[in-house]
Amino acid sequence: MRPADSDGTPPQVDGRRLGEAFAVLGNAASNPAEARRRVGQIALAAETGPEQAHIARMRATAGADQWPDRKLLITVLDAETGEKEVFDRASGAPLPSAVAAGTAFPGIYHRSASTAADTWTAPCGRRPIPDLQPEPARSS
Repeated sequence: MRPADSDGTPPQVDGRRLGEAFAVLGNAASNPAEARRRVGQIALAAETGPEQAHIARMRATAGADQWPDRKLLITVLDAETGEKEVFDRASGAPLPSAVAAGTAFPGIYHRSASTAADTWTAPCGRRPIPDLQPEPARSS
């Protein structure tokens, strides 16, 4: 099923790059920063279709072009450096582009260059990259 307002272009899966990304992430515990950088390079090389198609899918999924008034933080990784970034309404990134960046993954969903830099996001799953885990809330 696709969102009603998307252009209908399905993601183009690059199975080879997807496999490379999971192989790197499967061994990320010893050097998470290097793993993020390496997967970013894989993201840059992946053939996953046009970026604008992914942004259109995410615009339709989000159902909005403008950031909400309430706090919304979208975390991503810079594909060149592997550094963590956070997009919010003050970041200057359009909401659909930030959502696209926050859902990008090498080999499946296009990385997003419509934000400040090419970005991708880390996968959810049983073996996350250790230093990308949220810090526990501190009690006051």
